[in-house]
Order: sequence, then C-alpha cells, then structure tokens
Amino acid sequence: MEYMLVFFIGSCFGSFINVLSYRSIRKMNYITGRSHCPYCHKKLSFWDMIPIIGFIMLGGKCRYCKHKISKRYLLTEIIGGFNAVVVFQMYNQKEKLLYFVLLNLLLFISLQDIEIKEVKYTYQLLVFLIILLLDYYNHIFYWKTMLYTLLFFLLVMIITNGFGGADVILYALLALLLGKKIIIVYIISLIIGSIVSLYYLVIKKKNTKYKIAFIPCISLAFLMYLMFEEKIYVYFYLFTKVFP
Repeated sequence: MEYMLVFFIGSCFGSFINVLSYRSIRKMNYITGRSHCPYCHKKLSFWDMIPIIGFIMLGGKCRYCKHKISKRYLLTEIIGGFNAVVVFQMYNQKEKLLYFVLLNLLLFISLQDIEIKEVKYTYQLLVFLIILLLDYYNHIFYWKTMLYTLLFFLLVMIITNGFGGADVILYALLALLLGKKIIIVYIISLIIGSIVSLYYLVIKKKNTKYKIAFIPCISLAFLMYLMFEEKIYVYFYLFTKVFP
C-alpha cells in the first residue's frame, strides 16, 4: 500500500512534467491556467487529470472531442511513478532528494528531445550541477571516466553519425556519477534504442534513415540501472562464470 501511494505521488509529478514540457516548448504560461485538450481546447475536469486512472477511464480519448490522447502522457506518468519508487527505496534523505530531482529532470529533457529533437544547454547544466552535488556528497568524482566516455562517444558520433551532441553529453555526465558502471547504462540504452527503432521501422513504416530521440533511451536505461542494480551484478557474475 505504501509503495502504491509513492507511485501515485510520483505519477502526479510525471503528469506535471508533461504539462511543463508541453507549455515550455510552446512558450505558454505553465504556472497558471487549467489543463485543456490540445485538439478541442476544452478545459479538463479534475477526474480527467488524475494520473493513469484518468487516461484509463477515458479509454485514451478526450471526453469532449473523442480524439485519441497520445500514449506519451500515460507513459510519462508511469515513469514518474517509478522515479518516485526507486528514490523511496534509497536510504539517505539527501540522496533521495537529489536523485528525485535528477530523474525527473531527465524525464523532462526526454520529452523535449521526443518533441523537438533538441535539448537546451541550460538543462544539461542543471544535470551537471545535480551530479556534482551527488559526487560531492559521496566524495567520489569520476573525472577520468567522464573524459574517456566523452571522447569515445564523440568519436562514435563523428564516425557513425549515430548519436547527437546532447546524447554524448548525457553519457559523459552519467559517467561522472557512475564511473565504469556507465557501460551498463550504455548496453541497456542500446537495447532500448534497438527496440524503439524496430517499432518505427515495422509498425510505423519509417525508413531506415529515420532518427529516434535517444535521450529517452539513455534516461530510461539509467532508471532501470537504479531499479535493478543488484540483480544486474548477480546476472553479470553468473555470466562470467558460465562464459569465462
């Protein structure tokens, strides 16, 4: 029951982050003003705005114009819920706060990347500052790993044109926090990216040159790393024993 409440609170933050991203891109006021349908512009009721439940109750459609609501809203609220649950399981209160801000900031810039394929340097600087605070608190700074990661992905970007500049910077910043464990986030993000690419190729019938937003893949990989860190180590240990 406790985790369900934490998940719900997190999903509320996810819903707010969705609104924040949508309105900031369109230069709208995101402090005041009721939420409304982006198609018919009817103001939403309180019940419509309940995270996850509202989407299910409406059958994924606007109550008024019956236009389909993007599943992005539902996914954002679910990820917001998991952000809260992951942080709730941490022991230290200061780390909880910093990780909660970091995960939700990554969710925000992921939404920006999906919609406009662009992430402002201001947001990247905020990620950097939060990671610095986490490193300062833990007395560990993986500067060399960050530099090696930055150089490696810059080289990959130049040779393959497979990453954007924001992707490279995010990998480097997470390497400053995780050290050599960044390789785990890299592998998970590649798996997620491959699944998303297949979805666009097979389901959406996009051509092979279509580029997906990769910041969400990295952010989701980081969240999964935090969720399953201990199990990942166990599986890696078993793998090395089976395939020495």
